Amino acid sequence: MTVDPGTDAQLLSAAPATQRTPSVFGVVVEGARRRRPGDIVRVGLAALVVETTALGADEVTTLERQWFQVVAEVPEWLRSSGELAYRLGSVGTVVVILVALLATRRWRLFATVGVAGAIGYLLAIGLRSLLDLDQIRRANGMVLDGSIPEYPVVALACSTTVMLVVAPYLLRPARRMVFGLLASATVGAVIGIVGLLDDVAASLALGWGVAAALHLVIGTPAATPSRNQAAETLRPSAYRSPASSSRPRPRRSGARPASARSRPTATSSPSK
Repeated sequence: MTVDPGTDAQLLSAAPATQRTPSVFGVVVEGARRRRPGDIVRVGLAALVVETTALGADEVTTLERQWFQVVAEVPEWLRSSGELAYRLGSVGTVVVILVALLATRRWRLFATVGVAGAIGYLLAIGLRSLLDLDQIRRANGMVLDGSIPEYPVVALACSTTVMLVVAPYLLRPARRMVFGLLASATVGAVIGIVGLLDDVAASLALGWGVAAALHLVIGTPAATPSRNQAAETLRPSAYRSPASSSRPRPRRSGARPASARSRPTATSSPSK
């Protein structure tokens, strides 16, 4: 039996091409974005944290002074490692996210992330210029290698905004990685004395609030089904009740029950 060598090639060419599943960004169908009432609560909590830390930022407490002295005495390599983790986790992650959005041609999400990062950056710069804490902290001896802890930490606030805005559009492994990088940037900012504890808390709250406000305006997928998906699930043909599935099948005409088929038939004895 001979096999035509062109048969396999024809079968492979006729087979439908497999679609590659996304590895970073999820698929957001039309109508899946919605506004969540919980974002209003997040905006209020973020504003409360920023306001509380801003009101007490012009006064250096004893606890803050002691904390600065403790962290300033750590080895130089540890502070340098913390500052490197802060730079990579904040600025580096934002650059990678923007490049990934451009590579996958997600223009709308790229514009949304760009606007969010710009708003977070401008708010952080404006808050820092409004308070102007450099002279107060310099007078209290909070100077290390010529740098002063900044309130708020501008790069951390901007990167927090970008990461939290793009997080609902990421698949779970990528989302966990982004949150891990944000945590490393936060710890690095504390160890590297880029900002005090209140400064870092205000930066995170500022980015969190801006991201929640943007989600409130344009909506977010937030892993919730769309209206079309819910309607498709509730269609009568897509749902089969247990009562209909357990209904006995009608018996064909002329067919005998299993008990009748398995019952032995009596044979008549031959007449004498």
